[in-house]
Amino acid sequence: MTENPENTDLSQEVNFFSYLLIVLRYWWVVGPATAIGAIGAYFIAQSLPSKYIATCRFEIIQNRVAQLGENVEDKAYRVKSPLDRHVVLLKSSKLNSLVTKKTLEQHNDIANIKLQSFAVNASPVRGAEQSMLDISVVSYKKEAAFDYINTLLKDYAKMRVEENKLTSAATREALTKEALSIDEEIVKQNKIILDFKTKNNYVFLSTKTEYDKLFVAELFEKANQRQFELELLQPKVDKLLEKGKDDNKNFAAVIDALLSNPNASSSGFLLTDISEWKNRQIVMGSLNAEYDILLKKFRSAHPTMKELKKRIDILATELSAYRQNILDTIVSRMETLKSEKDSYVKRAIEVENSFGNSGSLINELDNMNAKLAQLLELKNTIRAKLITMNENHDDKYITRIIREPFANPAPIFPNIPKMTVMGAIIFNLISAAIIIFLFMGKTKKYNFSKIIKDYDLPVLSVIPRYPSKEAKKNPFFLNDLPKNSVLAESFRSLRLNIEQKSPGKLILLTSFGPGEGKTSTSLNTALCCSWTDKKILIIDADFRRSTLRKSFPGVTHKGLLDYLKDASTPHIGDYIASNVNGSLDYLPAGHSEEYVTELIDGKRMEDLLIQLRTMYDLVIFDTAPAVRVVDTVHLAEKTDATVILARIGKTYPHDIETTIKRLPKNKLIGFVLNDFKQSDVKFSAHNKDSTQSYNYGYSYQSYNSKY
Repeated sequence: MTENPENTDLSQEVNFFSYLLIVLRYWWVVGPATAIGAIGAYFIAQSLPSKYIATCRFEIIQNRVAQLGENVEDKAYRVKSPLDRHVVLLKSSKLNSLVTKKTLEQHNDIANIKLQSFAVNASPVRGAEQSMLDISVVSYKKEAAFDYINTLLKDYAKMRVEENKLTSAATREALTKEALSIDEEIVKQNKIILDFKTKNNYVFLSTKTEYDKLFVAELFEKANQRQFELELLQPKVDKLLEKGKDDNKNFAAVIDALLSNPNASSSGFLLTDISEWKNRQIVMGSLNAEYDILLKKFRSAHPTMKELKKRIDILATELSAYRQNILDTIVSRMETLKSEKDSYVKRAIEVENSFGNSGSLINELDNMNAKLAQLLELKNTIRAKLITMNENHDDKYITRIIREPFANPAPIFPNIPKMTVMGAIIFNLISAAIIIFLFMGKTKKYNFSKIIKDYDLPVLSVIPRYPSKEAKKNPFFLNDLPKNSVLAESFRSLRLNIEQKSPGKLILLTSFGPGEGKTSTSLNTALCCSWTDKKILIIDADFRRSTLRKSFPGVTHKGLLDYLKDASTPHIGDYIASNVNGSLDYLPAGHSEEYVTELIDGKRMEDLLIQLRTMYDLVIFDTAPAVRVVDTVHLAEKTDATVILARIGKTYPHDIETTIKRLPKNKLIGFVLNDFKQSDVKFSAHNKDSTQSYNYGYSYQSYNSKY
């Protein structure tokens, strides 16, 4: 309820076509405004001096000297596009002031124009941004523009040659300084390298590093040999130990594996034992064969057999001893091989780790040498640039005209048709905007849909405008109108709605402020009600500024307030003017007092209202504006129903909302739109909810004939 109706988004109710219809409705304003804009723009365009344009296309390519110079030129000219600098120079005041002076000497007739004589523009050609420029000159004289662009190209060529000389000298000087600086850097770098080698004993360091690499390789080779021997012996020895020390077959396999490796370091010191073991193996075989042969002749207990058996046992013992000795030696040697392999690997890793200390020094030296090589290469590059700079170049750019200078014979400004159309469009839009702005401002006064929706308060009637002079001459002029007139029908509609919606007989009419037709509407409503056989009373309850008494000039001013103050008067009838117009009675306001509100709130007022309900069929209270006078608010609390009067075009919807908030909500039955004109229809056409009652009155013949 706190939203301000003025801020309501009217775009929800008025679309684009509605705006267009509004503008078309006021064609008689928009049309002349458009014509005035077109005519004004036409004459303004006619009065402006004509401008002509001369153009050409120019190609600029850097030669080698220019490319070298870019490395040492002022950073202000280092731009992304090679043509950007030429654009700046072509448009510079240094060049153009001289060209302008030369051209004006030839064309004195444009020197008196108090405007810019020449406008120069240069821009890269689309698709050839690296090499081509479009140059244009605008002037108030065609020949002047053509001469200007030719002079500009010639002077710019001279400027480039002079600039080349300065640039070449500056470039040569800068390159020479840079070469001397690099020579100093080379000397310093050589000294740094020499000091580094001296400090770190570089010759010994490099020799030591090579020796360490060979030594590590030798250590890993020895470790590999030990590992190879272990891999040959380990499985056979393990198998021999698993099956028993007297397993000659497996023992012989171990001996063969040991002797098969020519590099085996353990086979040398075992050759004697192995040889003795093999000899005894042969002897053992011979004795066993002899024993088997003799066993066929002699018994085992024979002395010869016993002697031979004894020799075999002795030889078996010797074989066992040799075998055990060889096996123990091999096992011991395997442990030695493992130890030696681990030792070689450990030592090799230690030597490799020592490479890190010397490696960082070597890397540092390599970096120094690389920097020295870069300095030497840079020195050679600068020397080549200096040799190239000794060549004689008049212009460091290769230039040519792609499109010869050409002056357009027709002026480019002013474009009279275009300016005329633009003037018409501008004035058309301005006038349309003003009309829409004023129209929408006016429409806000007729947008009562929010009141109807938010407060559920209907429009009871729409009262059309009628001549105020007639009302002043004859306050009861409604009686003289045809009973089927629009004005009479609007008051009949109000009477019907009041009777249907009011819960009682006491009806209070009020408004937001003065001048909204509250008194005349109250009187005409009472007159319309008096056309029936009902007894009607109208009470002047505007105690501060009574205007209803002017309609009853012959009636005494004593009235309601006098009755409330004088407790000795038992009956209100002494103050009521009966039958002032037909069956209509009138009760004046009485003489004003400071304590009006207290009198209204008193018990005597309550008793009076009870009397009036019994005496009349309908009582209408014409009160003061509810927002300005508190008497109306107190009186509204005691009556049965309240009607708010609003004057079309004067009372804003938010004024009605303010009035609603001042009055008792349960007593409000609706509001009346007063002073409605035929022309107001266009402003209220968008407010369907608030204008549903408008159509009623205008379904009849126009009230202009007789209201």
